[in-house]
Amino acid sequence: MKLSKSMKMSALGEMAGGLAHEINNPLAIISGNANIIGNLISSENIDLPKIRFCLSKIDNTVDRISKTVRGLRLFSRDSDQDAMEPAKISTIIEDSLSLCQERFRAHGVEIRIRIDTDAQLECRPSQISQILINLLSNAFDAVESFEEKWVTVELASQSENIILRVIDSGKGIPSYIAEKVMDPFFTTKTTGKGTGLGLSISKGIAESHNGSLRLDGSMINTCFTLELPCKQPRFVKFKQGVA
Repeated sequence: MKLSKSMKMSALGEMAGGLAHEINNPLAIISGNANIIGNLISSENIDLPKIRFCLSKIDNTVDRISKTVRGLRLFSRDSDQDAMEPAKISTIIEDSLSLCQERFRAHGVEIRIRIDTDAQLECRPSQISQILINLLSNAFDAVESFEEKWVTVELASQSENIILRVIDSGKGIPSYIAEKVMDPFFTTKTTGKGTGLGLSISKGIAESHNGSLRLDGSMINTCFTLELPCKQPRFVKFKQGVA
């Protein structure tokens, strides 16, 4: 779907600076520790504990880069024609967060994570990541200029469903905006900063997974709730719709 791809490109553009830092900073850590190891090896008294420590830092940093690359591949993938597949929702969250953590950190926006389930989800992982990235991006834009700026990602299970909430430090959305917020091309962002497609596309993705995406007006803070079934009805698991 062209509109969905347009939204993805817009989101990637907003994250580009943070992604560059997310790769370049760890590369500098790897290079620095490799130089330290080289110097230690060339000395007369080899300090094995320090070498092991440096190797451990390199290993951890490589894992950090791998998560970022995995998240980028997950998010950018065109999965419209994919069949549903089992995936850990916590892994999708982790990979998605790796794409925007640096952007949040650079602007002093705290990310709070509360994961209370390790449930598997029958889904198109790329599309679930797309929903989450959109919700996180909207939350970031909403709180960036606040004195108190934080975004919380909550994951819990309820019966046969998972409940994913993205809550930010904003004090809710006025009712006249709330009733339009899921409409295509509706946006409160300044020109050039939003397409007005993110929430409507995300809502469509949720419904294609037999779930829902809604603004929760009962919360003190601004909260969007994504609810998805852990297992899909059998007929949606196959590309051709044949059980």
